[in-house]
Amino acid sequence: MQSTSLLGMAVPEISLETLESLASALRAGSCLSWHEGSALQRVFDMWVEDTDRGAPLREPPEAPVANDMHVVGACLCVLLGRSPQLKETSSLRSSLGALHDSVILTETPLDQYSLDDVQNAVAALQLEFTRMYSYSVGEGYVAGCDVEEACVLLLARLGQWLAVRWRDGTNAGGAGAATRAAPTEMEMPREALRGHAALDAEGFCCVRLDAAVFMLDALHSMLGLHRLLTRASARDDAEAASRVVLAAHHHEASGEVFFTHSMTADCVVGTIAQYAHKFAYLFHSISQAIYYNSPNYQRKLQLPLARLLESTTRDAEGRDRGPPAVNLLALLLELRPDVPVLFEHTGAGHRGTHARQAWAWVLWADFVLLVDTRMQASAALDARALAALLEDA
Repeated sequence: MQSTSLLGMAVPEISLETLESLASALRAGSCLSWHEGSALQRVFDMWVEDTDRGAPLREPPEAPVANDMHVVGACLCVLLGRSPQLKETSSLRSSLGALHDSVILTETPLDQYSLDDVQNAVAALQLEFTRMYSYSVGEGYVAGCDVEEACVLLLARLGQWLAVRWRDGTNAGGAGAATRAAPTEMEMPREALRGHAALDAEGFCCVRLDAAVFMLDALHSMLGLHRLLTRASARDDAEAASRVVLAAHHHEASGEVFFTHSMTADCVVGTIAQYAHKFAYLFHSISQAIYYNSPNYQRKLQLPLARLLESTTRDAEGRDRGPPAVNLLALLLELRPDVPVLFEHTGAGHRGTHARQAWAWVLWADFVLLVDTRMQASAALDARALAALLEDA
């Protein structure tokens, strides 16, 4: 079964119940409630965990720029934008809490955000994302603000733009506007000039699909990583970590893998997926994404073996001592090469991908997790404690 979305594309077959409810709500102009356990919440959960942001692009067929995640996500955005509960919230301040001042946002109320404002706010969250989390030994990761609510509010505002065609005052015209010459660059709306909106012959704008894809990649990535981090079980076990023995040949054999991992860890969350879709026919290496966003990037050097053999601990002042997980991961793969590493663009956080792996490492931004086939994540200050779990597998 397929149904048509407001974007004029076929909604993919994910779940019959989900498709029917989603398509019916869109056609009927429904305003669904947003609360714990609601139908809208269930569709949202499905979108975050069961759609693959890294899947091949399929829509529109003549020039694909979107996959199932983007299509369902665009429909979900419209439903979120109509929700009475989300319309009542006009500020991101409450969801960001004490971290609000560290995220660069416009002072414009959320319900007045332009497309530029939405994209800028998404980028601001991406830039601050890794600093929003703290890890406590034996307890796990805790977010310093309500990351999920902030993302939902931005999805809802994006949905309000996706649901309309609008005419900017700079290109408004009378009855003869459709027959006028195409507007000059100075007459075009700023959203069209910046590539966020498409301008038709009548002078009306609508959100460009590739612009929506760009924002959905970032928001879906942040939401997926957020859920893995905040649900991860802390598996800190110094004795187990000490049983994992690394040697010089592991260090020598893993050099190139470390370079890939270190560049991945230095990529801002969401930017690899964004680059992979923006340049779908060119993308083949993580280095493209990191240098596109940071042209002056300097590749990291691996630590010497003596440093890598130190235990990773936290001192009394809360500072981490010893090798970071990103430096250890490449060596740990030499011990169990059958355990894959998943990234944000290769299935990390996607239930279907994890279901095909008994275990998988996840390297997402600079976070390293070990995830089982049921998408239950484990975290540890010393990544060797996670590798110890594989000894019993």
